Amino acid sequence: MSLDNVLAVAGAAKGEPLVLIVGLAIAVVLMAVAAHFIAKLLVRYPWITWIGLLIILYVALDMIYRGSHEVTCQALGFGCSEGLFEAILNRLGISIAPSG
Repeated sequence: MSLDNVLAVAGAAKGEPLVLIVGLAIAVVLMAVAAHFIAKLLVRYPWITWIGLLIILYVALDMIYRGSHEVTCQALGFGCSEGLFEAILNRLGISIAPSG
């Protein structure tokens, strides 16, 4: 199993040990058992690779944002409750406040 797979699973787990263990177990099984089948699927349907790329890109950006956000929050003490999706919407000027 390659380092990028381990990092992707670790990033998706977001610190949850059970999710990390289950994710790594599934990844190892998929790499060992289904590698040939997955390769055939990727050749037949190349758009699957783009979906995988988008997922990895989102997880990477989320990790970068949350890590830098955590440092900024601790150092400067503002904006500590904002997630990546909320931050993008706020930067675009879109309010997600509940109506009611």
